[in-house]
Order: sequence, then C-alpha cells, then structure tokens
Amino acid sequence: MAASGLPYRPGVSAVPRALTRADMTALRSEFAAAAVRAADCGFDLLELHCAHGYLLSGFLSPLTNHRDDAYGGPLENRLRFPLEVFDAVRAVWPGDRPMTVRLSAADWAPGGTSPEEAVEIAAAFAAHGADAVDVSTGQVVADETPEYGRSYQTPFADRIRNALGVPVIAVGAISSWDDVNSLLLAGRADLCALGRPHLYDPHWTLHAAADQSYEGPGAPWPAPTARAAASPRRAAAEAGFSGKVSDGDDHGAVLDRGVPQAQVDAVAGGVGQVREEEDLRGAGRVRRFARRVRDPGGVAAAAVPRRGVDRADAGGRADRAGEGRQRDGGSGVLPQQGPAVREPVAQRGLGGGARNAQLHVEGLDPLP
Repeated sequence: MAASGLPYRPGVSAVPRALTRADMTALRSEFAAAAVRAADCGFDLLELHCAHGYLLSGFLSPLTNHRDDAYGGPLENRLRFPLEVFDAVRAVWPGDRPMTVRLSAADWAPGGTSPEEAVEIAAAFAAHGADAVDVSTGQVVADETPEYGRSYQTPFADRIRNALGVPVIAVGAISSWDDVNSLLLAGRADLCALGRPHLYDPHWTLHAAADQSYEGPGAPWPAPTARAAASPRRAAAEAGFSGKVSDGDDHGAVLDRGVPQAQVDAVAGGVGQVREEEDLRGAGRVRRFARRVRDPGGVAAAAVPRRGVDRADAGGRADRAGEGRQRDGGSGVLPQQGPAVREPVAQRGLGGGARNAQLHVEGLDPLP
C-alpha cells in the first residue's frame, strides 16, 4: 500500500495499492497501538518516520503522491494524513516524553519537495506538538541525484531551525566529534544523530570522550581504564611520580617504573582516537599516547626515545634526527640511557602542514 499506485523502480519494483479512506483509518489506529507498546516498553523518545519514501513520506512528496482527493494536490492536502497519524500517536504517547518527526527536506529530483515546502512541513508538525524535527533528505524516488558531501544535509536542518525557531536534529555524513561540536556551537542544530560511524566504531562515543578528556555521567571510566583516558599530566600524577610534567597540544607520554628522565617529541594532526603502545623491554616500561588534535591538514605520528627522535614530515614519511639536530621546532635531543623501544607509531598522511608538539617529563622519581 502507498499514497499512490506508483512503483519505486518501474518494471522492477512491485506496484503498491493506493490507500483507501478505510485503509487510512485502520493504519492510523495501528500507529497509535504501536506507540502504546513503545511506551509500555519504557522507550524514552518516539520518532514518527515521515521520510525516505516510506508510507507517510509518500503522502508528503508531490513525486509520490498523485492522488486527486482530499489527500493529494496542494501541500495542505498532502500533509493531511501524516498529521492525522501524528495526532493519534501524540495523543497516546506520554506527555512527559519527547516525540520527534523525521522528514526528507529535499527529494533531490525535479518537481520534488522544495526548500520552502520543507520549512512549511516542519512548521506544521511543530504546531501539532513535535518536540524536534529530524531533518534528512532523499530516498524518495529512484532517480534522485543527491549532492553528497561532509554534513551535506545540515543546511536543510539549519534553515528549518533558524526560520522557525524549532529544535532540529542534523543527520547525514557527520562522522567526527569535531563535526558535531562545530554544528552545535554554530547554532545549526540542537542534536546530531550518527548511524554509520557507530557501525564502523561501536565505541565511537567513548572514543570521542577520551579524545576530549571528557569525564561525566555520559562516559564513566571504570578504574582499570580511567588512567588510559586521562591527560598525560593526570596520568603521570596518578602513576606516583614527582616532578614537573608539561605537555603541548594534548600529546603525551607516561613513563612508568624505572624509566629515567626523558624528553619526548611528537608531531600530530587531524582528528583520531587515542592510541596506546607499551614496551616491556630494557630498564622499564614506556607507555605512549598519541592524541591527534584538531588540525585536519596535519599528519599523525608519535615517537619515543631511542638514539634520536623519530619525526614525520608533511608527506607522511618518517626520518630520524640525530642528537643535537633540530627540525620543525623540536630539539631532536634524547637521552641515551632510556629503555629500548619499538618503532614509532605508524604515520598516516592526512594532508600537508605538520603540526609540532613537545612533552617533557622532568625530575621523575621512579617508583620503588
């Protein structure tokens, strides 16, 4: 069943049956019954999906709604059944729990929903009690031509939010915590929803918290991992060392149990997750952290002492500067008596413009 008897792909997809008024009444009741079950299950938020060519989306788009009755034609008519369903669901959904609606703000095809209509659709749902509008686009017709890119759907959310003053959820090709923070702080969205990044990294949220040294109810750190998520300064203090610890650009090295005084130079850039390596050879253990910072044009790398300092240039290649040699603002001088270590963390080129940082651990008193 659908708003109109139009297949998604002519000659390939099944041809749906256009809904009758009796069908609409029955489906409206089924939507409401589903909302009751969701409330009984304890869900905190309910979203009515009116996007991506699904049943209610098919009524909203002029490309999929060819009806000639009170539910087709002008936007007011195309909104009628989706709003009926929204009202029925809102009536049974607990008033102290938020309810949102998801919209396709553009069909990416000629004759589809216009930006002006998208604002009108969002305004209609807000007037009927939507607490926020989840702004997506497309997936309504098979011959769409989306303009994909980084955060490519955010402009539609931005427009609705700032035209209507209603909360919006931005979605689509938002992949890093830096993207999320930028969109929220710029006033382009109130929430960001991420799907595929969590499929790629199920612990995306915890990694984002660790990268930003965040601690709070959203990211509690169990005792075994709290130190790994801490800043270099805090980690060194918790390890029981006395002395001065200074860091630059949130890069660090924690020297543990019997490691003599050392200086570590690091080059890093771009946004990435905390990386940790340990080496148990030699006189002690070296735990290394490379935290990539907000510099999308840089290169990510980290090095620890051997006979010189391993550095990475803007092309992603590593070389070793000997004692006394200076390069890119680093001292290039490291003590000889430190433990044997592995090769530096693998470099990954992220573009030109390496960014330098240093961390010094001075006057360490090793644990007994």
